[in-house]
Amino acid sequence: MNRILFATDGSDSAKAASRYVKSLLDAFAECKLVVLTVKQPMPMVEGFGFPGEPVIDLSNEPSEAIKESVEEDFAQYRDRMNFVSVTGHPAVTICEEAENQHADLIVVGSHGRSAVDRLLLGSVSNGVVHRSKIPVLVVK
Repeated sequence: MNRILFATDGSDSAKAASRYVKSLLDAFAECKLVVLTVKQPMPMVEGFGFPGEPVIDLSNEPSEAIKESVEEDFAQYRDRMNFVSVTGHPAVTICEEAENQHADLIVVGSHGRSAVDRLLLGSVSNGVVHRSKIPVLVVK
């Protein structure tokens, strides 16, 4: 294994997944880590803005907080780590970025939502599993 993409939103489930990522990095000493945060674009509200206008991104602060937390948590792997932050639909963007980064494995946390919650809110981990062309490790 050469490269792991760890998609995190800073949640408790992502923190649980980070333990598995560390185990994999210990097992594969040459493996690189890509830490990905995905910012969702603000939807265009009818009557405001024009089609084709750039999406307003107000979510930089959480990404910085997540980055600082991950840097602290993965301090011993700092030389093997790269941070990427992109804007888009989380499940689709995670899969696209995994391909762009030539990842061998995607690791994501699962929030453990009920079927009704998944229906209403969607499930990023479920979307990644169904879209990915590479193996996905989902951690509860």
